[in-house]
Amino acid sequence: QQFSYELTGNRAIYLGNGDQHETAFNKYEVVIPFDAYRDPDLAAITEKHCRYSLHMYPSQQFAQGYESNLPIVFTSLVAATFFLMALTFLVYDRFVYRRNIKVVDAAARSNAIVSSLFPSNVRERLFEDAKAKSDVNQAAHSRLKTFLHGGDIPETAISDAN
Repeated sequence: QQFSYELTGNRAIYLGNGDQHETAFNKYEVVIPFDAYRDPDLAAITEKHCRYSLHMYPSQQFAQGYESNLPIVFTSLVAATFFLMALTFLVYDRFVYRRNIKVVDAAARSNAIVSSLFPSNVRERLFEDAKAKSDVNQAAHSRLKTFLHGGDIPETAISDAN
């Protein structure tokens, strides 16, 4: 004899006689035997022993509780973020490329102007002066960088004389 119940939380609702589960969920059946609860050998040899087993199946309502659009939403969000980062990188790369072209063109024009206006000895002296000024700035920058990254930090003592 079979009886059907619907389990919702900690409540059991009687559905009636017979097996009334949704057959689409047969492959998810869980069987809990009660006949071998205390002594399986005694249960097997006892005549007219009442052997119960509990067959449990999920329902469509139970399955819907686990269906969600969140995986699609999160995947779309990650894909959109990746696309936005790639687009930002491409725009930045394009700006840097254009800036580099302008700098190279300006340097070529400056070199052409200096070459046409000044004799070679004056031109060499101008370039050497510019290089020396650049080296001084580079050395100052290097000293500042060394100082900021823990290089030659002077010892300092602070006292409070009240």
